[in-house]
Amino acid sequence: MKKNMLEKVAKVGAIFATVVIFTLLIAKCQMEYQIAGERICRQTSSGIEMSNIGVALIENDNTIAYKAFSTEETWNEKEGTLLANLAGEGSNKIITPGKKYEERLCIGNVGKTNQYVRVNIHKYFTTQEGEKSLELNPEMIQLNLTNLGTDWLVDENASTEERTVLYYKYPILSGEQSAIFSDKLIISSGVLDELKSESTQKEGRTVITYQNRYGNMIANLIIQVDAIQEHNAESAIWSAWGRKVTIVDGILSLD
Repeated sequence: MKKNMLEKVAKVGAIFATVVIFTLLIAKCQMEYQIAGERICRQTSSGIEMSNIGVALIENDNTIAYKAFSTEETWNEKEGTLLANLAGEGSNKIITPGKKYEERLCIGNVGKTNQYVRVNIHKYFTTQEGEKSLELNPEMIQLNLTNLGTDWLVDENASTEERTVLYYKYPILSGEQSAIFSDKLIISSGVLDELKSESTQKEGRTVITYQNRYGNMIANLIIQVDAIQEHNAESAIWSAWGRKVTIVDGILSLD
């Protein structure tokens, strides 16, 4: 990763503080497909066959991650990178503080059975070596959430400063997509104001150097998708995710 890829330079007096914000943007899909702990099966002329299930994370109309069950004992899955068109190496991308990036995210049902979905959004900062920072504010990583209340529900009991948990109110039919749950991503320009000073003695003078607390840090945004079958979904969600929900006429609400 090139150290000279600077996105913003903030001048402080006669001293320059450089700010390089890298991002680790990962998309994951998981399947929880069970009734009271048992996988659902369907009867065929040749015996019992696993239902064909699958879920995908769709970014700006492109499928970037998925997990699907095709045949018994066989899963097809892929982890993807969000905003893959950004400059940078691999899943580490460079992002400009304050700039709005289009980030329309929704969930697709790529299986053959209807399903309810849950989305976990994780945000935090790490060093270049991967050490998680407990001091830097994850709210500087701003994924703008949309369609809250009308289509998506925030599980306030399970959400924290670093994690937001969303439930889709409706079953996603086979071959269809949910409403989007986000429309843009921003690393707050507030990171440019987060300076720390260091005093040193040089030739009998006190030299104060300013550095940005977020400089060369990695902003981690990880989207994890879970899906569960529509049939007997209340019990299945409680068994798999430990969350009490009520479903009336197909519409899910959080208890």
